[in-house]
Amino acid sequence: MTARRVLLVAPTDDAHALAVRDSLDAIGTASTYLSPSAFPRVEFSTGSLVIDEVECWNPEKDLLPCVWWRRLRRAAPSDIRNSPERDLAADETASLIRGVSSVIDCCVDTPNIVARAEEKPYGLHLARKLGFQTPQSLVTNNEDRAREFLRAGRTIAKPLSSGVGLAPYVDLIDDDLLSLVPAAPVLLQHLVEADSDIRIVTVGEYGTAWKRARGADVVDWRATDPAGEEFVRWEGEASREACANAVRLCRAFGLTVSVQDWLKRSEGELVFLEINPQGQWLFLPGAKEVVAPEFAKRLTAHRTPDQGRKDD
Repeated sequence: MTARRVLLVAPTDDAHALAVRDSLDAIGTASTYLSPSAFPRVEFSTGSLVIDEVECWNPEKDLLPCVWWRRLRRAAPSDIRNSPERDLAADETASLIRGVSSVIDCCVDTPNIVARAEEKPYGLHLARKLGFQTPQSLVTNNEDRAREFLRAGRTIAKPLSSGVGLAPYVDLIDDDLLSLVPAAPVLLQHLVEADSDIRIVTVGEYGTAWKRARGADVVDWRATDPAGEEFVRWEGEASREACANAVRLCRAFGLTVSVQDWLKRSEGELVFLEINPQGQWLFLPGAKEVVAPEFAKRLTAHRTPDQGRKDD
C-alpha cells in the first residue's frame, strides 16, 4: 500500500525536513509539515486527523499516511505572556503531536523509541551486547570513583543529555575538574586513539558513510571543524562492512533511520560512540542528493515497522 500523504513532524523551517519534503515532491508524494512552533489547527478524533483543514489520516477512507518524527521543540502562542500558561500550552501541544504520531501505524520513528535510543548508556550497552567495540565508560557523580577512573587512562567528559541547557564540547579532563563531578552525573570515557571520525547515516537497509581525518590532539571534531567541512564520502569494502553493521545496530534499537558516530583506528578497527535517531546529516557532502531521496522512498512505502522488517 502506498502512503497518500506523509506527515513531517519537525521545528519550523528545519533544513532536513525541507530537503526530504523536496524529495517527496519530486516523486509526487504529498506531505504535511507539522510543527508546534507554527501552531497549526489540529483536529483529532478516534477515526480522523485533520491539520489546517486537510484530512491526513482516516482508516475508514483508506487514508493511511506515514509520519517522519524528525524533532519536536516546545512552543506556545506568542500572545501568551504568563509563563506557567505558556508552559502548559507548549506541553499540551507537544503531547498532542506525540500522541497523534503514535496512533498512526507507520511512524519513522515513534517518539518513545527515539527517546530510548538517545540515551547514551543504553546505546553503549546495546552496542557491546552486539559485539561492537565501545570506549571504556563510566557514568557517575562520585568524585572518588571519577578520580580512580581518571588514573587508569586519559579521560574525556561527555554530556549525557542534549536538552535546552549547556551542551559543552567533549574534552579531556584532569584532576582540577573533578571537584565539579558531584554537581551532576557525567559520562566519562577513556580516550580512544583513532585516525578518523566516521559518520554513518542509515535509512532502512540503506547505509552510507563519511569520514574525516582526526588530528592527534582533536577530541571533538566540532571544536575545530564546526561545519563538518572536512568530511568526505567513505567508499570501498571497509565502508560497506561498516554500513552493514550500522544498519544491524539501527534495527537492534528498533529504529528505521539513524545517524551514528564511530571512530576508526589506524589498524582499521571501528569503535562505536553513539547513535542519534534523528541526527544531522545535511552538512555532509552530497548527502542531500543521496540521503534525502532514500528518506522519501522509505516514507512513501507505507509499512508498519514490523512489516518493514519482514520485507527488507
